Formats: sequence, C-alpha cells, structure tokens
Amino acid sequence: MILKKRQEKLKKINDLKKIHERRKRTAEGELQLLKASIAGDMIKASFKGDTTLCDPVNFAKDKQQVYCDKHFWDNANDNSDCKDPD
Repeated sequence: MILKKRQEKLKKINDLKKIHERRKRTAEGELQLLKASIAGDMIKASFKGDTTLCDPVNFAKDKQQVYCDKHFWDNANDNSDCKDPD
C-alpha cells in the first residue's frame, strides 16, 4: 500500500518534470526564433541604402546599377526607383 502510493507520487513527479521540460524546450525554441528574426532585421537594416545616392549625377550608370542592387535587394519598388529616379 505505501509502496504503491510512493510509486504513484514518483510517477506524478516524473510527469511534472516532463511537462516542465517540454514547456522549457518550447520557450527556448520561441526565443531562438525571436533572435533569428531580430538578426534578420539587423542585416536588412545594415544594407539599407540612401536614395539620394541613386541620382545618376552621383554614379556612372553601371555603378548605379551595382549600388541599387546591393542596397535595395529586398524591395523591388525601391530597387526600380533607385535605378530610374525619374
């Protein structure tokens, strides 16, 4: 009788530990996704160009194309506006 109750309590404790570990892994996964998202945003921000430099007066046409493709790679509208500001 006592041994049976003890086994039941140990099983309950082990079940609670498993639930805790599952929740912990879920939270760690969400944290990793958040970190990856922030890192992606930082990378995009570091490539953001200056639209005033897109003016053909500042660059030769071939250098302008390279600049636009390098700094406005993630947004097709900004890229096309950079290549043809008129």
